[in-house]
Amino acid sequence: MRAEAFTVSPARNYWEFPAPPIDAGTVRAVGGAINRRHLLRVSCTGDGEPATLTLEPHDLVVWAARWYLVAYDPAVGRRRAMRVDRIRSHPPTHTPSNGATSRTATPPPSS
Repeated sequence: MRAEAFTVSPARNYWEFPAPPIDAGTVRAVGGAINRRHLLRVSCTGDGEPATLTLEPHDLVVWAARWYLVAYDPAVGRRRAMRVDRIRSHPPTHTPSNGATSRTATPPPSS
């Protein structure tokens, strides 16, 4: 059995608004799926109705004192950036992603 290492370091909040707390279990689940390159099922809330999505996670990013998950959503065929404080992970899928997270953007047509 292989142990996973995933470290979260504290960082100073240079913005004046407080960042909402995020669930450590969600960060572990997302980080583990990224490290293993497995599909990730999450429930998310936000602007619309709550939804359950299956994503190909790519990276965790901190911007403006908030954690974001950058992932490819095969259901709509595009990348998404989702606030981690607005998602809850489901049990691990143990399903390898099909590699869409490594796709690069299509270059614009030549003029």
